[in-house]
Amino acid sequence: MSRMPPTIVVLLLGLVPSLRGQSWQADDLKGLDTVDVMIEDLDEDLAEAKILNVSEVVLQSKTELQLRQYGIPVAPAGSLHPTVYVRVNADRRADTEVCYWTVSVEVHEGVRFQRGTLPMSTIVTVWANSSINFQGCDYAGESVIEDVLRLVEMFINDYLSVNPRG
Repeated sequence: MSRMPPTIVVLLLGLVPSLRGQSWQADDLKGLDTVDVMIEDLDEDLAEAKILNVSEVVLQSKTELQLRQYGIPVAPAGSLHPTVYVRVNADRRADTEVCYWTVSVEVHEGVRFQRGTLPMSTIVTVWANSSINFQGCDYAGESVIEDVLRLVEMFINDYLSVNPRG
């Protein structure tokens, strides 16, 4: 029995709409106000930064700008507010000009609780969405930014549906 190369499987997954972005309930965002934004480090030695020609600074500024444009307050990084967390992973087959990547946007919030007499805390994901995509490497960086902003817009839509401005 012959097996498909891993790249082909990844490329096919990118074509399946039901696997591309299943939002958690918007109700989980009710009462959320200010957020901060964190971009997971792009690995300079591996794929993401070199293949995609995208920087964390660009992703950070574009994400923050989009949130602000829709009236969602953005706090300085490292604050104790819920965090919009952006993760990009990418790779390229050595023998092709095709790049493939995943993008995820999640909202994390700290939670404190009591277990017996011990106070405890943890970080929980209250909203998440992701996508898988591929494209010729020459234009992959622009497409990754578009994917991030599309997922941020999905968050904004869910956020505004339970926290209307006005």
